[in-house]
Amino acid sequence: MGVTVLTEIEFKVNGLKIQALEWNGGGLPVLALHGWLDNAASFLPLAKYLTNHHLVVLDLPGHGLSDHLPGSAYYHLADNIYLIKSVADAMGWQRFVLLGHSMGSAIAILVAAAMPDRIMAVTLLDGIGPIAYTPVQEVTALRQLLSHAVEEKVGRPFDTLQAAARIRQKYSHFAISQQAAELLVERNLKECDGGLCWRYDERLKLRSSHYYSEEQVRGILSHVECPSLLLSADQGALAGWSGFAQRRAAIPRLIHEVMTGGHHFHIDAPQDVANCLIDFYQTLDWER
Repeated sequence: MGVTVLTEIEFKVNGLKIQALEWNGGGLPVLALHGWLDNAASFLPLAKYLTNHHLVVLDLPGHGLSDHLPGSAYYHLADNIYLIKSVADAMGWQRFVLLGHSMGSAIAILVAAAMPDRIMAVTLLDGIGPIAYTPVQEVTALRQLLSHAVEEKVGRPFDTLQAAARIRQKYSHFAISQQAAELLVERNLKECDGGLCWRYDERLKLRSSHYYSEEQVRGILSHVECPSLLLSADQGALAGWSGFAQRRAAIPRLIHEVMTGGHHFHIDAPQDVANCLIDFYQTLDWER
């Protein structure tokens, strides 16, 4: 059995502090990437079962305990490629596995296509590439981006963590359990006058200045050369989506399994997800 001590670690990338959680079981190196407005705590339940792996989970910029981008900068998925390369270099990982949930799975796909010599495998949780826009939607997004001023919103403080979790449940794009909501908001809150306020960067809620077309996304997917596993939820983000089959077919070496649950099934049913991941990881050709 591996060592499962949880450690807070910190990286410096382009002047930003990037916070992370680390469990070092001495085995397969796995870098995990959370979803939009989530944070590294998203993988706490799953990590308890990956005891023989060396797991590092990032708070992506603007999320959790990591720094926000400076000035008037905006958040772009592709910027995370350099971030992840820098973290892997700092860890001394020449080859490693990516584990991504939702937005994190989109980032994992971009990294795998850009760094085929470094990525041993990709494991995706209820996500399969970036959101795609049509040309008209892209222009609309650009115009809307410029019409929204970036403000540091403090908002009305929450009296308790549970109250913040209920708001997260109310405004989530996908149904989320009270258990999952409380786990996620704890790392996304900070003390402020009158109670607790959100810690994440408000700019994360703005539209990006760039979206890929569906053709571009499938082209990127087709260049993911490593073994890949997708676990989708039967009540999650991909369920019933008309474009899912074509994206799934675009990845050359993809294994797909459907699991019971919603979008955050890795929090609600971590052992089931971990069993699938461990079975897949055991097929990889990896040397220490």
